[in-house]
Amino acid sequence: MQTPELWTATIETTRNVAEARQLISTRSVLVVEDEVALLRALGRLLRRDGYLVATAASYAQAQRTSVAFDLALLDIELGDGSGVVLARELLASGRAGRVLFHTGCTSQSTLASAAELGPVLSKPSSFEVLLAAIRSSADREVLG
Repeated sequence: MQTPELWTATIETTRNVAEARQLISTRSVLVVEDEVALLRALGRLLRRDGYLVATAASYAQAQRTSVAFDLALLDIELGDGSGVVLARELLASGRAGRVLFHTGCTSQSTLASAAELGPVLSKPSSFEVLLAAIRSSADREVLG
């Protein structure tokens, strides 16, 4: 059996995520970030920590997923849409059990709207802080 760190997926291959979840019991994370270098780094970090990860570099790309994830890690200010609106869609459709925002957004009203849906971490945050928040959010989903 393959281990979680050997699985990698993008939204175009989310069917692989669904298949992988049937083979292994692990927490899954959808990462939506329009800064490609950060998106790749977050994907590697989470896979190394044992998460099953799918990545999307845009709002439109993330909308195409039909897989349910334990957690969605979202940037708020995506080039083609709002991470807050995307979070609402993912939660309402059951494609995300929880959301966590990682953002450089400074609009107080937008941050307040995001905070109603899930924790908000400001960029830049260290990978250690971000990973601790992801673990906490994902563990809450697993535990109930």
